[in-house]
Amino acid sequence: MVVGQIRFTQIEGSTMRIFAYSASLIILSFYLTTGHAQSDTRTVTVQSGFIDANTYIAYSEEQKAIYVIGLIEGALLAPLFGAAEVEVQALLECIKPMNNIQVAAIITKYVEENPEKWHQGAHVLGYAALMKACLR
Repeated sequence: MVVGQIRFTQIEGSTMRIFAYSASLIILSFYLTTGHAQSDTRTVTVQSGFIDANTYIAYSEEQKAIYVIGLIEGALLAPLFGAAEVEVQALLECIKPMNNIQVAAIITKYVEENPEKWHQGAHVLGYAALMKACLR
């Protein structure tokens, strides 16, 4: 399925609660974190999300793929909450050729390689993983 310019793999029979939580958290995290990238003198506080990385790691591949849909949907809406459109656009350009399963694999790899951060919010590590992958 295509949403905007991003392709998503449709997943049957999965709970959409993960998607709804993810979307709302990611909107907030992109809004709060993009300001930090604009100025090194500004401090940004990112609130705890519904799930931490421990929970994300325990998800099935299908649940991770659904979580990523919420992550990207949140990024798409972030400018409505004041996030810098140029940063959101850069992220979207990076992931444009990917589907949600590939994005989930990028995030999962980052989380698995950083066990010292598993207590942090999955939304924060998802953002960090995508920034690392997209800024190469």
